[in-house]
Amino acid sequence: MPEVLLISLTPVGREARLLRQAISLRDRGWKVVTAGYACEQALPEAVDFIELAPVPPNLSPAKGWWLRSCRRLSRWAPSFAERYYWDFLGNDVAFEQLAFVEEISPDIVIGHEYFSAPLAARTAKHFNAAFSLDIHEYAVEQYAHDDKWVRTWMPYVAALERCYLPQAEPVSTICEGISDALVALYGLERPPIVARSVSSYREMPFRPVGDTIEVLYHGLVSPLRGLETAIQSVKLWRPEFRLKIRGMPDPGYTAKLSQLAREHGVADRVTIAPGVNLTELI
Repeated sequence: MPEVLLISLTPVGREARLLRQAISLRDRGWKVVTAGYACEQALPEAVDFIELAPVPPNLSPAKGWWLRSCRRLSRWAPSFAERYYWDFLGNDVAFEQLAFVEEISPDIVIGHEYFSAPLAARTAKHFNAAFSLDIHEYAVEQYAHDDKWVRTWMPYVAALERCYLPQAEPVSTICEGISDALVALYGLERPPIVARSVSSYREMPFRPVGDTIEVLYHGLVSPLRGLETAIQSVKLWRPEFRLKIRGMPDPGYTAKLSQLAREHGVADRVTIAPGVNLTELI
């Protein structure tokens, strides 16, 4: 049975795209192992999980300052990005765990997003396995509205992608626009494969509305999603409409959204609900 290792340095149980990939490979006869951070969400049946826990080293203030500076210096040489990735973030501990502790023997290692790329590539080389990358976002511009991020993080993101995307075979991403952008930015010889982030089809019965109509948002609950504007707009909706925001927000951000609803007189029409398992999403 061929074995695939899927790496995402995020809570794996919340990564819908990774889990769809895992299920697809599992159903085609692969042994599927995932590696990343633990969370309360359950993984699909017959998909193994390795909890990674990178251990940042105990650095002197001067050494910590130097390694943080490597993020900015990455614009001139990828080696600075590598230093930050391994020496500051402690991802070498995760590599040692995968390479020498866990009982795995992958035929292919797939990293999800740029921040998993160095770990996935190094692990694949250790096992003499193929190396692939799945890119979810156009990462170099994901937070381009933030000047500080542009100065301190964008060079690091670009350096890692410039180094590892050409090594991966294949690269996949979510849409033609990002695929074309990655080719233009990094001069990739082959365009990334497009695999859209679309849930598996399920037949759903028609459900007529009642006296109230609930408008549901589910997804990332963060300031980047325009939820403030959505809440402010509720007072302009017809009175039978309600807004429910479903996700896993930071408690402090939830409080800000609730306060905003009160300020606009729609607190009784806006609900902020906890997230649910991916299998329960509509």
